[in-house]
Amino acid sequence: MSQLARTTQESISRRRGFITDALYYRRKGWSKQQKAALNCARCEKLNQMFFLGNPPF
Repeated sequence: MSQLARTTQESISRRRGFITDALYYRRKGWSKQQKAALNCARCEKLNQMFFLGNPPF
């Protein structure tokens, strides 16, 4: 598994990359890789919300 991004801009670009990969895997019919890419995108979103951005409270 790759490491989480350290800046907000890097996290956004990595998340977009994971989503693009998931779309590619969907077109090819590779469901396991698609789920893995979507999971990585979800982890980056959580990273943006809780560790890189302003506190959610």
